[in-house]
Amino acid sequence: MNARKREIPVLFLRGSEELARATGFTDKRVHAKWREDGLPYSVDERNACIYYVKDVVDFIKKRYAPQQVKINL
Repeated sequence: MNARKREIPVLFLRGSEELARATGFTDKRVHAKWREDGLPYSVDERNACIYYVKDVVDFIKKRYAPQQVKINL
């Protein structure tokens, strides 16, 4: 019987370190600004912020997506 590798998708990111690895933004002040600007998060028993991956992806797409496409490029 062949053993198959199954990849388990990441459902949430815990803390600024995991958020930084996932997004490339390493400054904790940026993360705090995102939370102020509406990035959904929860707090666990250790007071670490928990971010759901889908929420982070949606927030990043909305915040950093081009607002206007220049036709003359």
